Amino acid sequence: MKNLKISSKIAMLVALTLMFTINSWAAGFKTSGTKLLDANGNEFVMRGVNHPHAWYASQLNTAIPAIAATGANTVRVVMATGDRWNRTSGSEVRTIINKLKEYKMIAVLEVHDCTGYGEDSEAVDLSKAVDYWLSADIKKELMGEEAFVIINIANEPFGNGVSKTDYLNKHKTAITRLRDGGYKHALMVDGASWGQDWDNTMRDNLATMLNYDPDKNVIFSVHMYEVYGTEAKVKSYLQTAKNAGVHLVVGEFADSHGTNKPVAAEAILRLTVENGQGYLGWSWKGNSGAPGIEQLDIAANWNGSPLTSWGDLLVNNSNGLKAKAQTASVFDGVNPPVTPPESSSSGEGSSSSVDPGTDLPPAGGDLGGFDIWYTYVDAIGSQVDPDGTKPVVEEGGSMVAKASFSIMPEPEYVEGADLEYPYVGMAMDFAENGVATNITGATGISLTYKSAGAVRMSVAQSGMPGGQEWGYDLPVTANYTTLNLTWADLMQPSWVDSPTDLDLTKIQGVKWELKESAGGDGSIAISSFAIPGYGGTTALKSQIVQSINWRISGDQLQWNMPRSGGVKVEVFNYLGQKMFSHRGDYGAGMQSITMPATAIRPIVKISLD
Repeated sequence: MKNLKISSKIAMLVALTLMFTINSWAAGFKTSGTKLLDANGNEFVMRGVNHPHAWYASQLNTAIPAIAATGANTVRVVMATGDRWNRTSGSEVRTIINKLKEYKMIAVLEVHDCTGYGEDSEAVDLSKAVDYWLSADIKKELMGEEAFVIINIANEPFGNGVSKTDYLNKHKTAITRLRDGGYKHALMVDGASWGQDWDNTMRDNLATMLNYDPDKNVIFSVHMYEVYGTEAKVKSYLQTAKNAGVHLVVGEFADSHGTNKPVAAEAILRLTVENGQGYLGWSWKGNSGAPGIEQLDIAANWNGSPLTSWGDLLVNNSNGLKAKAQTASVFDGVNPPVTPPESSSSGEGSSSSVDPGTDLPPAGGDLGGFDIWYTYVDAIGSQVDPDGTKPVVEEGGSMVAKASFSIMPEPEYVEGADLEYPYVGMAMDFAENGVATNITGATGISLTYKSAGAVRMSVAQSGMPGGQEWGYDLPVTANYTTLNLTWADLMQPSWVDSPTDLDLTKIQGVKWELKESAGGDGSIAISSFAIPGYGGTTALKSQIVQSINWRISGDQLQWNMPRSGGVKVEVFNYLGQKMFSHRGDYGAGMQSITMPATAIRPIVKISLD
């Protein structure tokens, strides 16, 4: 059984040289016996594909929509630590997660640099994968994503001939380090011997390995290639894992592994479905190297058209993706972006298409009497249109609040560095100058909108640090769509360390911000807006409200005062911990104060008394 995988996938590698409702804070995937439960406590079975992002990063925006069109509910994404291939950065990880969320698919993230360690001289030790997951920029993007991300510690981290003791001990150390490092995600481990586990090292130690984890939250993954050329071999392995009471997935498989290396793919599809076990086909596109290895491509082109014969089996078989993949319940009530959007009327907290097939605002639109609309932007290069003009125009017979955005990429985190983070958005205030308003009795937000890019709608609350507000990630829609939300549909960002309640007595307004950590463009257009149940009065003055922009330069926090008055300055780190506060009276114009160095992703709240 020498080099079961090196002649195939390693040869390929050498040749390549919203709002999502979740019912508990920091909830994530959790194994329960043979089942995997999502953050809402509902069973989830992975049915999806592998995507080789590390070697084809430029194809992400083409591949992900095409993969979603197959019905897949999960994408296992190839990434790299930098030891063997170009490192997948924190900003890339954020882009991957956001793109998969946009298309309602769960991310299984893995690093490939350890593949075949002990037999492949270029592979690195499993500890290098753990170092990557614990690095600051990666951890920053993954914390709080437990409901949408599963961490596959390392792809096939051992070749043939590695002792069972080494395999077990190194996985025990890896799991312990990740848990000690604060990770609460479900962890996935690959089988021994290039993942095929032909010597049953993993299979015979499933209970032992599960007990390595104090959270008992480990998913086991076997890669089924030519070792599993018969239904009997497939059935034996899957049934043994099921009898052991653990959750197993077939993390990679195809219908062959190159010339004259058949795989019992139809049996894998059927038996995993019968057992409630997941499967992830290898791989979307890009396979090359060993004879016949290109046959592992699921699609002939990155846009998914046409499917290969292997892809047709994976997608269209009676046990394939289209027939058996079910979307995770954390995405309930959110339609993926399609043009034209599909009609939906799933009830409270869900979107329903209005006038599909046209991007004109529906007749009779009403901005609810709210008249204080404005845009805001950072001072480091992001752009907003309109800028300095009230963003309300007449369009198609309706008054529409609209803005387009272009945001700069977030800087790579460097400890101790002077960092400035981009922001851009459009907002509506209840009263002039953002004075807090008591909207007790209001039940939520109703709006008709269309959007592009990752736009988050949030409720601005007095005293709440910027970035931590209760909000909702708007589904992308090219046509005007009506969304009716209750307050229960909103949530704070999952990275907030100490969540707080939404206080309806201190609401300043509502804002729409572009959230693209890797940089990019977006837009929002609102033809109808209401706060159901709000019976108070709103300032109805045609006035452009200027926001207070700020920047950090060295040890100076600088901001622009729209008028003279008392100012309260608060600075928080990305975990929501207050680092610095200041009060003082200032005149109109640019002002600055000296402050301690900020931590990663500083959040500044400047309010006028």
